[in-house]
Amino acid sequence: MVQSITPANTTPDAGLQVVVDPRIPDASWFVAADPDLHAAVATAYRRGAEDPELMARDGFDIDAREYKGRLDFGAAVVGATGMVKTPAA
Repeated sequence: MVQSITPANTTPDAGLQVVVDPRIPDASWFVAADPDLHAAVATAYRRGAEDPELMARDGFDIDAREYKGRLDFGAAVVGATGMVKTPAA
């Protein structure tokens, strides 16, 4: 049983929020701190490419329009204090 909770005497947005992700393969779970207080992951974009790039061209072999999208994005772990993984029970 999993539930979002808010500790007593705090604002409604100060509690724990449950986020379910099917990409976690086992029954383990994570607790993450507010990224403004303890950063765990840093994200970055290639300089000058903060938005997705969408390209299109007319198909020559078929009567259709071809589309291709690209986003140059990266992420890196910057600290161990912002996120903790608990093993499956």
